[in-house]
Amino acid sequence: MLFEIEKNILLFVQEYMRFEILNPFMKFISAIVNHGEFYILIGIAMLFFKKTRKAGILLLSNLLICFLANNLAIKNLVQRPRPFFAIKELKPLIMPGGFSFASGHTTASFAVVFALLKSFSLKKAYPAVIYASLTAFSRLYLGVHYPTDILGGILVGWLGSIVIFRYLAPKIKE
Repeated sequence: MLFEIEKNILLFVQEYMRFEILNPFMKFISAIVNHGEFYILIGIAMLFFKKTRKAGILLLSNLLICFLANNLAIKNLVQRPRPFFAIKELKPLIMPGGFSFASGHTTASFAVVFALLKSFSLKKAYPAVIYASLTAFSRLYLGVHYPTDILGGILVGWLGSIVIFRYLAPKIKE
């Protein structure tokens, strides 16, 4: 039943939300997060300013813990194939390798969001929330993740932030 719901969501996105003019934009949104360099550079830039240094350390730490948990552990334990292998009507716009659950792009994006939300106000973290949401949607739009892969990525990012803020944040001096 869950598979049918996810299949219907992906096919709905493909049929009613994909537009040729948006395809390059969605590919670009997704590609920025491919190896995490974008977020790593943001975290490193934050280290140069005393006002954002602690948040930068926490952001980079959350990225690392979430990468290790998701890309090295969860994906290899679950080994969920990409949806385009199971849904013949689904036409992916890119062909990534690896496993589907949980979305690494979404995990990284929300690891950053949760680190920023815990460090700053929603107002300051708002651009990251928008970008992470676009990234998560782009993975559905491109046909490379199931909706539960996206939810799993959000959950991993959130759990990573809980660990980082409980155990690491108190040890960092301002």
